[in-house]
This record gives sequence, structure tokens and C-alpha cells, in this order.
Amino acid sequence: MSNNQEVIGGSVAALGYIFLSFCHFTDGDLSNEEMDAIKLEIFGISKVFGLSEEEYKQAIDDAVTMLTGCSNNEEQKDLFIKVLDLLTCQDWWNQDFAKAVVGSLTRMMDADGKRHKNEIYWVDLIKKVWKVV
Repeated sequence: MSNNQEVIGGSVAALGYIFLSFCHFTDGDLSNEEMDAIKLEIFGISKVFGLSEEEYKQAIDDAVTMLTGCSNNEEQKDLFIKVLDLLTCQDWWNQDFAKAVVGSLTRMMDADGKRHKNEIYWVDLIKKVWKVV
């Protein structure tokens, strides 16, 4: 990891990073449609976590900072895996949340109307690791 590649913020920022990096490193493009889908997902998740509007905006800022702290797609992927591992260790994490995150990633994969082979690979890998059917 580079010096700038680090986890910052709370759980919602971490999920935001997962969504941003997934849309970026899997196909090399973060489209406007994907950004809109990410904002919707994070908004809904922030409501579940009881975040204020200010906390929601900070979570988005933290997620973007994590993404831009990575100097290339390989670093984004490494941080993606690290953040996924950290999330699954949280007290609130359960199988229903795992299914919800996979659902979010699938919606983002479909947001731009194109399913890239790397997007499919990562969603399938996460499903397998988390035992999501």
C-alpha cells in the first residue's frame, strides 16, 4: 500500500469506497449512471445507519478520498479487499447485509447498461466468499 492508500471514515464511508472502487477498477470507468446509482445506495444506507445529511456528505467525501488516495487500479483493488474484510468483522455485519451489498454491487454493475467481465467476476467471487445465493 502507498502512504495515501488508507481506510478513513466509518462504515458508510467504507461501503461508499466499495461501490466507487468496484465501479472504477473493474472496467476502468466510473460513469455518470454508476455515480448516480452509488449516491442512491449510500443515501439509503446512511438512513439505515441514522446519519444526518452532514454525516452522509462526509461519508461520501471520505469514500472519494480513499479512492483518490490510490494511485492505480491495483491499489484500489487491494484496498477494496481490505475494506471488505474490515466490514465483515463489524458487530452489525450479517448474512442479510452481505446479500444487500451484493445487490447494491449488482445494481451498480447494471447502471451503465454494460456488464463488464471483471464486474461479473468480482460479484461472483464476493457471492462465493460470503456464501450469498
